[in-house]
Amino acid sequence: MTYDTAQSNGPAVKGVTDRVLHTSLLGVRFWDPVLRRTISDGLKVSAYPAMNPRLRSEAVPNPSGVYGFHNLPGLRDFALREIKRPEQQWKDVDPRTPPLHGKRYIVEVTDNRDWRLLPFFRDWRFLPFLLNVTVPVQEGIWPWSCALSGSSPDTGSSFVPLFSSPTRSIPAGMAAIRAELRDPNAKQPAAWALLEARYQGVPLARGLADAKGRIVLIFPYPEPARLEFSPPVGSPPRERSIPLRMQQWRIDLQAFYTPDPNPPAIPDLEIIACTQPPAKLWEEETLNTPLTGTAITFGDEKIIRTKKAGGETLPELYITSAVSPP
Repeated sequence: MTYDTAQSNGPAVKGVTDRVLHTSLLGVRFWDPVLRRTISDGLKVSAYPAMNPRLRSEAVPNPSGVYGFHNLPGLRDFALREIKRPEQQWKDVDPRTPPLHGKRYIVEVTDNRDWRLLPFFRDWRFLPFLLNVTVPVQEGIWPWSCALSGSSPDTGSSFVPLFSSPTRSIPAGMAAIRAELRDPNAKQPAAWALLEARYQGVPLARGLADAKGRIVLIFPYPEPARLEFSPPVGSPPRERSIPLRMQQWRIDLQAFYTPDPNPPAIPDLEIIACTQPPAKLWEEETLNTPLTGTAITFGDEKIIRTKKAGGETLPELYITSAVSPP
């Protein structure tokens, strides 16, 4: 992302001007898998050198939904480069010519409402996260390298997926599966665990637990089922619709989780979304029966919990790492 400015160099002398090349060395685009659209408002996106969090720069979204950084600390001289010769055009200077060495930055993404004030709000849309980036990046747009089904549009991988907060309002006509994930071995919430929902092998949604293990998966309901019934003799077979309120679907679930005795307040998105190993969910607190799925009914939010030995339910859903002993 590059633009050109011409500014007067003191009193006008034969039309001579100084030209400065403005290069946005880093841009990030965000994708909401629930609404399947780019999010270009309501986010606070800042970046700082990996070794100095105090030097922050705020990103500004452009009309295309790209959050661009124009004044990253330590790279201002490169971002604002003067064109020495009046006859030289900005296109003659490679806007992506990097400094001698790329510099590492941390991008912090939060909802526009301060995530630290979460207890005072009830409609916080997205979970906070960090991105580790090396600047400058090719073409200026940071590429999302982790392939998550449905997490970014089909047009490419340059959109970073946003994960819904458990306090997010559920859009009308959409399904929701909720849980409070807890690691019984570590005796603590399963912070930043990942959960994937599928229907008949087709991915529906992926969700992340927050720092307290709370998670919500939001997705469109699958195609309603129909029943075939026998018409009068001589008439062709016909299907009968099942009322929506009676529609049910069996949803398969797969968890991913890495135990962490000291989970971060804001996690690295690539680590938690792309590198966590498969984990097991449990039907019973004895950890003898894995939970592999659940049934949802149209119009009802589904809350999944682990059962006690006597049949009562716990407030949480147990999860353990596949590499840890049950």
